[in-house]
Amino acid sequence: AAQLAAYLLLLLSRSWHQSLSPFLAFVADFWVPLCLTGLCEGCFYPLVFAAAAKLPGGLVQVLNQSIVPYTVLFSVVLVGRSYESLQLLGVAVVLFGVLVAVGMPLGVDLQGGAWNDVLQ
Repeated sequence: AAQLAAYLLLLLSRSWHQSLSPFLAFVADFWVPLCLTGLCEGCFYPLVFAAAAKLPGGLVQVLNQSIVPYTVLFSVVLVGRSYESLQLLGVAVVLFGVLVAVGMPLGVDLQGGAWNDVLQ
């Protein structure tokens, strides 16, 4: 917090008599959504580590890949990005891999082991 305050004071001292750059003007115009984004990320990362502590190590890395389809979806909806069919096939392969890795194998003993921690 002290480092952030120091950088903000330095930034304000340098830009006090100068016109704001386009980036600083953007921050000045959209400071509320930027603060809300920071608040959401500040809540998200501790929750990720709390959840990851209950999962097997290999599964955590696989679950990280589940963000890919959401990134594609939001980029299409919010930014208007278009993707080629090969790229969308790659997203489908990633999603299928996540679903296969997360899916419970047949014959797993639910009374113990890593899956017991996942299911609780």
